Amino acid sequence: MNEAIDPIDTDDPWAATLQVSLASYDALPLIGHAAIAAYSHDGENWKFDAAAFYHFKGKYHDKELTVMQMKADQMAWAVKRVQRLWRKAWDDAHARAH
Repeated sequence: MNEAIDPIDTDDPWAATLQVSLASYDALPLIGHAAIAAYSHDGENWKFDAAAFYHFKGKYHDKELTVMQMKADQMAWAVKRVQRLWRKAWDDAHARAH
């Protein structure tokens, strides 16, 4: 989690939500290529290979990584954002108490 660089540079929840959305859109090409690699069909039957999808490797934010690694980075961002929000709430509550 410490290696994941949080692309969000604001503590404002509304602005952070927009930044998260924009950063997440950058993952769409990787997800699309992974989906193409994971689907196969023989006539009318389509098959999805989850392992091929999650282990597909491509470029995201100037890094070569798998879909699973990209999702892990995004989850780390979420943990860091929640940590920042809780810390801000704590600091704000205790600043008023003094």
